[in-house]
Amino acid sequence: ATHSVASKATVTLWDHARFGVLTADRVVMRTSPPEGSRLTPQRRGTPVVLTGKKGDWWRIRLSGEQTAWLPADKLQLLDQPP
Repeated sequence: ATHSVASKATVTLWDHARFGVLTADRVVMRTSPPEGSRLTPQRRGTPVVLTGKKGDWWRIRLSGEQTAWLPADKLQLLDQPP
């Protein structure tokens, strides 16, 4: 199930983890969407754990508390962990 809260921005919370896989080569992740600092590009097929969404950008968990953002058009959502 999902829960959305309306405000100046929409926040969606999930009651379970969501997963995806990158669908393009050299996907540039950013520290914030869409103009944050560029992070090391990742390869097609890299699995990711999704932690949020803002517009056309998905937030992913890198490790611990570290996150990055990537464009939604470079990601395929999965029904279960890869």
